[in-house]
Amino acid sequence: MKQQNIATLRCAVFTVMAVFTLAIAAIPASVQNAVPPTARAAAASPAFAPLLNRPATPQAAGKSLASAPTRPRPLSPLSSVIYENGPINGNTDAWPVNFPFSVSDSFAVTSAVQVTGITFGAWLFPGDSTPSFSVQVGTSPFSSNEMSLDGVPTLQIGDCATNNFGFDVCTLSASWPGLGLGPGTYWITLDNAAVTSGDPVYWDENSGVGCHSPGCPSQAYENTVGTIASEAFDIAGYPTQCDLNDNSGAEAAQAQSSKDDPSRTQAGQAQSFKVIYNFTGGQEGVGPQGLSIDQAGNFYGTTVEGGNTGGSCGQYGCGTVFKLSHEGAGWVFNPLYKFRGAANGDGANPSSRLILGPDGSLYGATSGGGYTGNSCGSGGCGTVYNLKPPANICPTALCSWTETVLYSFEGYALGDRGTAACSLQKPLSRLTPQSLRLPADGGDGAVPVGDIVFDQAGNLYGTTEYGPGSPGNCTCEYGPCGLIYELTSSNGGWQESIVFPFDYFDGSLPSSGVILDQAGDLYTTTYYSYGGLGEIWGAGPSGYHNFPNDGSEGARPNSLILDQANNLFGTTEGCGGSGGGTVFELEYPYYYGIKTLYGFGRSGGPNRLIMDAAGSLYGTTGGGAYNQGSVFKLTHGSSGWTYTDLYDFTGGADGGDPSSLLTWDASGNLWGTTAVGGAYGYGVIFEITP
Repeated sequence: MKQQNIATLRCAVFTVMAVFTLAIAAIPASVQNAVPPTARAAAASPAFAPLLNRPATPQAAGKSLASAPTRPRPLSPLSSVIYENGPINGNTDAWPVNFPFSVSDSFAVTSAVQVTGITFGAWLFPGDSTPSFSVQVGTSPFSSNEMSLDGVPTLQIGDCATNNFGFDVCTLSASWPGLGLGPGTYWITLDNAAVTSGDPVYWDENSGVGCHSPGCPSQAYENTVGTIASEAFDIAGYPTQCDLNDNSGAEAAQAQSSKDDPSRTQAGQAQSFKVIYNFTGGQEGVGPQGLSIDQAGNFYGTTVEGGNTGGSCGQYGCGTVFKLSHEGAGWVFNPLYKFRGAANGDGANPSSRLILGPDGSLYGATSGGGYTGNSCGSGGCGTVYNLKPPANICPTALCSWTETVLYSFEGYALGDRGTAACSLQKPLSRLTPQSLRLPADGGDGAVPVGDIVFDQAGNLYGTTEYGPGSPGNCTCEYGPCGLIYELTSSNGGWQESIVFPFDYFDGSLPSSGVILDQAGDLYTTTYYSYGGLGEIWGAGPSGYHNFPNDGSEGARPNSLILDQANNLFGTTEGCGGSGGGTVFELEYPYYYGIKTLYGFGRSGGPNRLIMDAAGSLYGTTGGGAYNQGSVFKLTHGSSGWTYTDLYDFTGGADGGDPSSLLTWDASGNLWGTTAVGGAYGYGVIFEITP
């Protein structure tokens, strides 16, 4: 999985296609050979029949299919079966899920839901480990229009029993953070299956007898054969009154919205916007993600890809760090560092903005690279790093800075059947003992996300997308939960401690890094919450504010800032009264609930906020007049908050997708980056004079 900013599942901009990569594994050469069209044919094939003579795994020994479960099981404490297509019938037939085959089945959705996973019956050769494969959801069989979602779903194997052909018939359960679907018929497709030994994988076929959901038994297709009988599978999820997939009201033009909203104004855009730098791609970097500024007015930033390629960096590169400095009448761009990836003991794919530490040097996090053992795989679990100028005087402006990996995350240490042990952390007065769970066997989180922050003592804080019990038995058994970590400098190194491990009941998938108030208390947001649509963690006497499942207050909070009075401001990615997300305030001391300051139309999708000295708010959206993003301002007056559209990106020479945090310069100008567009298509650095 490449760097993920835990930000792109927007309630406002939903296509009907999603691709979930359930594991990253090269397809063995043996899988690419001809595979019998059915498992029954494989049992009769001279090439495959000998494989069936291998001893059964201890898991399957002494069990027959009669002892296998009659149907798959739900995937998570928050999910239930929203579509059920009949039980496993492992004595008849199954169809391949192997390259170049794929199998596609329909399922019905009767009301707005969040789809969180699938459990299906699979035939495996005895002794094979859990396979890797891809899952696609679309509006037609083998749909091709794809949209990646954040989060690495988990995959679990269980309930295996041996059938009359010698296969282990098992349940395979996959989960993901969530996909919003409205009422209708959709197709789920399995393909590109592979196991470490290279044997084929088959999806169990059944007649559909025993299914009870509307629309079952499903239609089913195998892409080289035609219509076949339906398969055994369950779709898991939960209903939501906030229709996260309905963008039927998504007018393309924000200008139209301004006519309907008297609090919305248009700024004179042509005079205020300027592209300062166009990224050329390649070694320079691809996809800048925000800027930081030092006291001298120099800007620093990272790119998520580009730079070094090959090895663990792959074809897209491991990302870069750059500097933009003002010289004379213009600006000079200097590459500072190119990440080398896990194979070189380095980080990969920066996942946070750079921050200036107490010593004046640069600090940040990467979502990949670092440690490659335990659950981290070859791509690594991510790092926190420091970057300093070279110790010796550099004869040119192109000398690489010196990078030090402060900490490499080790993921979650896997135990029996992919679970992680849990123990209790030392008690903290703000937290309940039930929520203080830590792995006893070395798990410390994986895939850091969001910005990091220093406290006054020089300790670093941040969040990871994965945490103890992902997967494991700490109530995060079926999906990512994440954690808040602290790094403390000690004896020339940095030691990690876990401040808070999330679970489904405390919220999960922290999405915005952490912020600190004047007392040193931590705040963050989570993408999911128990019975809700995300939460603010750390606020209020109960420790959080939960966004209700009806979406009235917004859904998926993704940023937080504090003003001088400790009032919290933030954004939600979708829902709210107009469906496209909100800007909200939670007034100190946080007893009074969320106050919605502005609601976006369906083409909205606000990102992170900054505040000026007068208390006005600035941010970016994923919508705008051309659906390529925009920059906005909210000004507080006697009659409420007034929205001003500062600039709408076209996706062309001016860039597109300005999803990163904006930055002020000393003259009060706004600076930012776009992930795409520009002269070369790889993003831009821009300046706006409000």
